[in-house]
Amino acid sequence: MDSIGRRYSMLSFLKKKVASCALDYGTNAVKMVQIEPGKVPSLVKVGSASWTVQEQEDRKQAGARVRELLGSHEVKDKVFISSLHGHSVIIKRVSFTADSAKKLPDIVQKEAKQYIPFDINDVYLDYGILSVKNKTDYDLVLVACKRVAVDNLERLAEESGAALAIVDVDAFALSNCYEFNYYEDLDTPVYLLDIGASQSVFCAYQDRQPSLVRDVPSGGNRVTEGIARGLNIRMAEAEQIKINGPDDFDDESISTTQREVRDAVSVWVSEIRRAMMGHQQAAGEAAETISTMYISGGGSLLPGLAEHLSEALDLEVRHLDPWRKIKVNEAAFDPVFLKENGPKFVVATGLALRSVIK
Repeated sequence: MDSIGRRYSMLSFLKKKVASCALDYGTNAVKMVQIEPGKVPSLVKVGSASWTVQEQEDRKQAGARVRELLGSHEVKDKVFISSLHGHSVIIKRVSFTADSAKKLPDIVQKEAKQYIPFDINDVYLDYGILSVKNKTDYDLVLVACKRVAVDNLERLAEESGAALAIVDVDAFALSNCYEFNYYEDLDTPVYLLDIGASQSVFCAYQDRQPSLVRDVPSGGNRVTEGIARGLNIRMAEAEQIKINGPDDFDDESISTTQREVRDAVSVWVSEIRRAMMGHQQAAGEAAETISTMYISGGGSLLPGLAEHLSEALDLEVRHLDPWRKIKVNEAAFDPVFLKENGPKFVVATGLALRSVIK
């Protein structure tokens, strides 16, 4: 299997040790997944800890929440892989000519500034080779990550009593999780959409690689905020209504909730359509017809969302199962919890798989 985790060594300057666990830092929660190597990798630990925006932005409070998470799950080896997304990361497909792959690092370092909207001295650069033509024409995926963002991850790890081994990118972790669990379908192009709390990651997967990656600037909190505003209630109450539905409310409140959900989802649909069009334009004649989208992230668990997206986008929409091909000891885990919450852990699982796929 040709996995993202093997094909790319993103931001490998931090590859200090073998990471045994993955931490996915989200807006509303931090997710942890540990996978044990083997002929069939095994799920060892799964957990999450919710936090407020204030806790997340305060390193000491965030570190305390992560320590609590690790302690409650008795995680012993605290060496982690984590990832970045959003404005801290730039991902570009580029082409360079080089006599050999050995000369690419110098060429990338010299030419990258024309593709990166940051001061080149303020970023870490890495790249992966997508294809080679005529032995000298290299198609690459170029990744630039703000140094301050990586430094913040390292300091948070230290505050948590842990060590950061590798920094990856959410989009590649998403693709990695898909590749490992659906390897029999890799010749069929699909869309991947991980819906977070404040933003989402869109990936067009074609030719056994992520051919286009886009950040979608909205997530599940848009729905929560709409419900809170429409019903004049607190965000925590609105979040519960979003998850469980407004069945115990009067007809007017139910109608308001449904309207706010529809309005928020319509914004998602518009943004996803733009991302899909971007893929078609970028791929040009090489674009293939895509009929399936896999969704993940906490926002994907909004009741009825898969059906709504399917109808609006004219696609088959499925939830991505992060543990479809991973050995799970059902005596050690609640199978209902894994089934209901699996999509939340897709990025974390994709990260954890990097340390076990050889």
